Amino acid sequence: MPKARSVLVLAGLLALWAELPPASAQNATTKAGVCPDPAMEAVNCTVGCQSDGDCESTLKCCPVACGKACQKPDGNAPAC
Repeated sequence: MPKARSVLVLAGLLALWAELPPASAQNATTKAGVCPDPAMEAVNCTVGCQSDGDCESTLKCCPVACGKACQKPDGNAPAC
């Protein structure tokens, strides 16, 4: 019985571990400005970033028609 319980605990821990986001998703830098309207952007089906911290200089990680990409923000308004 204890062996079966250990296996269940191990399986539960593995399931929880699988749900954790990758370390790169934990970059919580938020930059000034607002993202352009995704409807105005060309279709881009690649994931170029996960957060603002993945982008160079003042570029922001913005949703695009298909995925996310580093883009120049519109103005310096704070992001909501």
